Amino acid sequence: MDIKRIAVIGAGPSGLVALNEFLHTSKNGSSTINSYNSLENKKLPTNCAFDEIILFEQGSEVGGTWRYSEACDPPFPYDIEEYNKPYQFRQSMKISKNMWDKSGIYNHLFSNVPEGSMKFSSAQDIELSDTNVEMNPYYPFIKHEQVLKYLEKFCDVNELKKHIRFNSSVEKIYKDENTSKWTIHVLDKDGGIKIEVFDAVMVSTGRFNIPFIPKISNLKSFKGDNSSNALIHTKSFRNAKDFSGKKVLLVGSSISAIDILQYLIPACKEVYLSTNKSTVEPPKPVTDDKLVPGKWMNDILNDSNIGYVKCARIKAIINDGKSVEFEDGLIVDDFDNIIFATGYHLSFPFLDIPENDGKNYINIVSGKKDNNNYAHLKFNNIYMHTFSMTDATLAFSGIAHNTLLFLTSEANAVAASGVWSNKHTIPELTVQQQWCDLQNDNMKDGLKVIQNEQLVEFFDELCEFAPDNRVKITPLLNTEYVERSRLVLKKIFYDIANKVMEY
Repeated sequence: MDIKRIAVIGAGPSGLVALNEFLHTSKNGSSTINSYNSLENKKLPTNCAFDEIILFEQGSEVGGTWRYSEACDPPFPYDIEEYNKPYQFRQSMKISKNMWDKSGIYNHLFSNVPEGSMKFSSAQDIELSDTNVEMNPYYPFIKHEQVLKYLEKFCDVNELKKHIRFNSSVEKIYKDENTSKWTIHVLDKDGGIKIEVFDAVMVSTGRFNIPFIPKISNLKSFKGDNSSNALIHTKSFRNAKDFSGKKVLLVGSSISAIDILQYLIPACKEVYLSTNKSTVEPPKPVTDDKLVPGKWMNDILNDSNIGYVKCARIKAIINDGKSVEFEDGLIVDDFDNIIFATGYHLSFPFLDIPENDGKNYINIVSGKKDNNNYAHLKFNNIYMHTFSMTDATLAFSGIAHNTLLFLTSEANAVAASGVWSNKHTIPELTVQQQWCDLQNDNMKDGLKVIQNEQLVEFFDELCEFAPDNRVKITPLLNTEYVERSRLVLKKIFYDIANKVMEY
């Protein structure tokens, strides 16, 4: 590969860590990230592997989804017929008021993994403020403001901003067959278009952009309280106080639903929770002092005394939008609001363009096999969850959903650095296809792409492509500690729901 210019798309965690990784890679295929201490890693190689690395960010600051905004994306898209499909939200080459470009962060959101797992291996020393029980009631988890401060410090310590072009929305990415280079169309805040050419592209736009709302019979007829919050996705949720005294139906059974449920219970008059199953199967008993993954959520979803009503999946909206019928036959009247905690589509509208017809750079599929009425968030042709099988000069970071997204994004970038600097080569297509097929065969239904028990093996495999002398990431994968921390998450849930904890 002859990679001189790299474009990175997105200044969230995965984009910032990719930019930093490329800057620290030398032409001889080694890295100057030799320590877990960011100050010891400040030195850049004298002979960088890449001549220029530019990060494009559509916003005016770094942080991506971790940057809170009072403004939120539009509520339910009443004007779109197939609102459950990601391609309906494809951007056009103009500034649109309806772009899904706002953060999904809400006022009281905190991380669901401990603070030690919300750091990059190259910057373990950057301190997070208020990381003690007295200053942070969610400890060992951290508030969204603390995550943003960490990313800002990471950016400052590594002097990354001089490589970032803010207010630059990438609208098109395609390969020029004559030059074998990537052409990128960038839209600025004034509506001007600039076209640039690169040898490689790292897509780091994150996984939390296009909300998924399931197709439900007559959903558009739902009236609720006739407010802008009558029918929303959690991406537009900002504060439980907006639903104070209301009768609310929350849809979903993943961790995002649990997160919001704990705040709705003490605020609302009534809360109903619609899940895929009316009865959640209890997990197997814990033995040998090992925790069963997901047990803490199952305990909550099987607790009939918390303060919410559990019900089946929604079948239809009936009675001129005034009632909800569930699949078990239950009918409930007069909901004020319906909130969908149903996940996000994985979507790259800048690749979904006529110039790329037939290229299949990334094949995105439903998170549930043979069910298209589910979030399209998985993929089956990205080798090592990093390299497009169509063209290895197109890579992705942070798309393989798992518990440790910060470190996974970093590992994606480490592998790309090793391959694009020619220290390593990826195997032939048949081997790549075998790897992808194995992942697809073993993948479980649901949101996660990598299960906790698969993380160490995956990191070991991916980091075989790392540049020489690059500090190891795998020793930081304390998955057992992360799983044990779920007991604290469970306690926090009950404390908030029962008004024991002020938030």
